[in-house]
Amino acid sequence: MNSPENFRERALQFFPGGSNGEYGIPEGDAPVLERGQGCRVWDTGGREYLDMTMAWGAALVGHAHPKVLEAATATASKGANFAAVNRPMVELAERIAGLSRCVERIRFVASGTEATMLCLRTARAATGRPKILKFEGAYHGQYPEGVTSLVGSDPPELPQP
Repeated sequence: MNSPENFRERALQFFPGGSNGEYGIPEGDAPVLERGQGCRVWDTGGREYLDMTMAWGAALVGHAHPKVLEAATATASKGANFAAVNRPMVELAERIAGLSRCVERIRFVASGTEATMLCLRTARAATGRPKILKFEGAYHGQYPEGVTSLVGSDPPELPQP
């Protein structure tokens, strides 16, 4: 059975609250998304939603944008992941360094969590200071110092469908 309810039940078996932590949706109500186009996404039952997060910025130009698909396809045809410095990385690093005179070193990582962790390690090493300033309630990544909140809070009151 492939109904939206079935997918939600299956998601609840593996994901706390049936969610991957991406939304503050009540347990069991998180949609299981199937596809996206532009600023819209659809769940497994065909229900359409406006994607207000755009994959937390990763889909800034929209889902399945033709130019992104074309570039991704062209790049993937040359190899998927070399796990080493490669030509496009060098070219992008040069472009980034050309934007500011203060760029001395560049590190590409797979997530904002990794980027923030590396920045904190670098800042601590450079300053010798062990403490960091974090804004309460803000998202800073999935690692001990970056978790959303240092103190517990009740979930917000949300209207029920």
